[in-house]
Amino acid sequence: MTRTIFVLMLAAALSACAVGPLQSSSPTQTTTAGATSGPGGGGAVISTAPSPVSGATAALLLQSQQERDAGNLGGAAATIERALSISPDDALLWVALAEIQMAQGDGALAEEMARKALTLTGPNSATATRAHRLIRN
Repeated sequence: MTRTIFVLMLAAALSACAVGPLQSSSPTQTTTAGATSGPGGGGAVISTAPSPVSGATAALLLQSQQERDAGNLGGAAATIERALSISPDDALLWVALAEIQMAQGDGALAEEMARKALTLTGPNSATATRAHRLIRN
């Protein structure tokens, strides 16, 4: 059943590629795995500011979260890197990758990626808050 839902969501997300980027009018929620989370993820739900996300990038972000939830941090990182190849200036993707790096125990790399995200987002955004949280750890 969940596989069918995932396939339908993926198909819907990919079909959005034909019409261009999405602009959400309301905040979305993303589950994050913080530094204290185990390899299986399961972190806190954090509200993120709306940002234009292509259908392919949104599908990859969802896939990465599912991989994190399943404990596949390497696969989750690789998926986010694919999304970054599509949208290299997306601060949310940089923060997501930084969170994965932190969960893998690489605080220095996580901080570097969080600082990159800060150069791409407004100082008072939810994405900036997540980046600052990673830098403090």
